Amino acid sequence: MSPFIIRLTGDLDITRRRDMEAVVRACAKAGRREVCVDLRAVPFMDGYGLAMLIELRNLARARGGRIVLLDPPRTTQVMLDATGLRPDFEVADEDLLAMSR
Repeated sequence: MSPFIIRLTGDLDITRRRDMEAVVRACAKAGRREVCVDLRAVPFMDGYGLAMLIELRNLARARGGRIVLLDPPRTTQVMLDATGLRPDFEVADEDLLAMSR
């Protein structure tokens, strides 16, 4: 089964909290083990965006799966490093997305 692909755009901050909650609900409803979060069009993410990624990670893990971040911006990678969460997320480039089509 192909991964559940989430394509995000714009800043992921407190003003988008409801949007992020809807993304997590959609992912939970889809019931897939593999989750791919496309971050190519996300220039900024704060703690609310990070919390969403953690929730998605938890959903994938609960199903014995994994989460992959597609081309996260440098600022997101720095946030993952600073919080010690980098090992929890696989990072990939566009090739992964092409393989899932």
